[in-house]
Amino acid sequence: MMVFSTENGIRRLLAKYLHKQAKLLAAQLNGCRLGEDVECIHQARVASRRLIEGMGLSKDCFRPKQVQRWRKEIRCLTKGLGEARDADVQIEFINGVLEGISDKRLRPGIARVAMRMRLKRKRLGPRIFKVLDQLEQSNVLTDIQQTCRNMDAKASVGNRDVKYPAERVRRYVLRRLDKLLTCQGSLNEPADKKGHHQMRIAAKHLRYCLEIFKSVFGGAINEHVKTVKTLQTLLGDLHDADVWIDLLKAFGKQERARTEKYYGHARPFRRLKWGIEHLMADRESHRKSVFAELVEFWSGMDHKNVWGGLFTMLQTLSVRPTGRQSPPARSEQSGPRQVV
Repeated sequence: MMVFSTENGIRRLLAKYLHKQAKLLAAQLNGCRLGEDVECIHQARVASRRLIEGMGLSKDCFRPKQVQRWRKEIRCLTKGLGEARDADVQIEFINGVLEGISDKRLRPGIARVAMRMRLKRKRLGPRIFKVLDQLEQSNVLTDIQQTCRNMDAKASVGNRDVKYPAERVRRYVLRRLDKLLTCQGSLNEPADKKGHHQMRIAAKHLRYCLEIFKSVFGGAINEHVKTVKTLQTLLGDLHDADVWIDLLKAFGKQERARTEKYYGHARPFRRLKWGIEHLMADRESHRKSVFAELVEFWSGMDHKNVWGGLFTMLQTLSVRPTGRQSPPARSEQSGPRQVV
């Protein structure tokens, strides 16, 4: 009779996940250094975030001090790449705006924003090299991959079929779902930027958690992952608009101060003011539109009882086998079907 180990199941799943993300992150590092493709920084940042989420679920599977060291180094990288990624996205947006502007009054101000963005991005170059050097010197990615390979090999000895502890998976997902639902009150307040930001982070954590445990649920969880991804995208668009609005408010004050310092008066600032105010109005309008779409989407999820469906799925979740099954003896019946 085949013996199943639930603890080994969770260890193998998380080990495989962390190994995959560490490998994906390592593959982007050279591209981040070269700076020829902004997508490298984006993919590196995504992999680092997923690593951090996976590590948060791995405290019971690896040595606590080891996981703590991993998280510290990866968080440093994520933070270091964050500003560069945000600047890349902002530059792409502002370049698109410039290409579509035909009103000559607006171009000087928007062009000035674009110029400052490019200068800011250039100044971030040394910081990127610094965090990349620090990560490589720490040898953390190699350590993660080696440790995870060893964990997977050790957990699979004598147990080619393993099961996941349903209660632990439920606890992981429900904790993140509860965090998201506690933020929903912010949707009643269009100006609650802090609440919307917290909701965005909660949606991100829930999505990553569901993706990690996809194999536990089988295909049944795919629609929920898709829904949370859409929610995260809307909240991300809302946050980007908030960042732009705050940035442009500060930018206008800074450019006016620079003008006064250089010319001794602020009159030349007028030629920049039109474009900056146009951008501000555009982002404020966009924010209103995205917020309305977000509220409608959330109401639709309530109407479809999306979260109730996920909760029911979690409550009925049972221990499920995964991995290739060992061939049964002739006198035995076939074991459980493989979950892929």
